[in-house]
Amino acid sequence: MKKVLGLVISHRKLGNSEILVKEVMNSIPEPCSRELIRLTDLKLEPCNACYRCLEPENDCPIKDDFNFVIRKIREADALVIGVPVYILGPHGCYKMLTDRLLGIQNHVEDTKDKPCVIVIPHGAKGWEGYSKTATLVMPRLLRMKIVDCWEVHATLPGESLLNPDNIKYAQNLGMRIFNDSGYQPGSRECPFCGSDLFRLL
Repeated sequence: MKKVLGLVISHRKLGNSEILVKEVMNSIPEPCSRELIRLTDLKLEPCNACYRCLEPENDCPIKDDFNFVIRKIREADALVIGVPVYILGPHGCYKMLTDRLLGIQNHVEDTKDKPCVIVIPHGAKGWEGYSKTATLVMPRLLRMKIVDCWEVHATLPGESLLNPDNIKYAQNLGMRIFNDSGYQPGSRECPFCGSDLFRLL
């Protein structure tokens, strides 16, 4: 049976990130086990640039929950990430997790080509900033197949439920996660990394 991991990076329990991640996971038609991790419930320290993780046989030596999270990601057959926009960027815990991925290149065969859905709830239109670009970094480093990177307007508690289209879209992502050719960048996005920061005017 396939394993699907939901990774929620938000201090708001049952917030929009968690609601939509669960909706995606619960809409997967294939038989699978589902597990949810709230990164903000765990202990995660910043990278100290010791480079010990570059040795293939070494895990990160920092005594926190990072190795647990990475093991869960490596074991999963699909990953659903939910991370809200704060001030023009994703929640800081997500950046801290991404900064710790230097040694993951030694284990990329465990995650390569596995599907990943990203859900990015945000508030005011135009204040998404660099959130999409920053959020794509982790699954790109893991060589995962991006099914979608969905920016959804939902900032107040439970706001994502007020628009039925949000639930329909999340359900559609669940239906597609194991049967999708991959994310197709838009006309203003880099075809390789999906970034929308660089634009020719």
